[in-house]
Amino acid sequence: MLDLIKRAAEQVNSNNQPMRMMEAVVLKSPPDLEIKLLGNDKLIIPKDLIVVSERLTRHTRIVTLTHNELATRDLGDKEEVDFLDTDDLVAPLTFYKHSFIEMQFEDVLKVNDRVLVYSFPGFQKFFIADRIISYGDEGDGE
Repeated sequence: MLDLIKRAAEQVNSNNQPMRMMEAVVLKSPPDLEIKLLGNDKLIIPKDLIVVSERLTRHTRIVTLTHNELATRDLGDKEEVDFLDTDDLVAPLTFYKHSFIEMQFEDVLKVNDRVLVYSFPGFQKFFIADRIISYGDEGDGE
């Protein structure tokens, strides 16, 4: 495996490409994370060569939650109205803001997730930037 990584590193260095963007698939979830670069079934990248964006890990963030009754929210593919099931939609409409709330994100990388990977010069480390989907592929983009 080390020879495969060295050969891949030599290829990148000979092309003067300091970083390379690739698609990979997750073979094992954290903490034993392993990925396979698409198009190369023999090259399995072990966890000690992988760096992962924090957003793909279990982590906490400090957030502010804001509710403004009947505000329209643009979600990109549709619009939704900010609405609480407990409201009766008559005055007074509710508004609240909770600041400095600690929120824990639980969704980590899973087996078969497709990910965007950058290789550092010399293929010494692989950086997983994000999960990816392709709306053109059947079964993705749901």
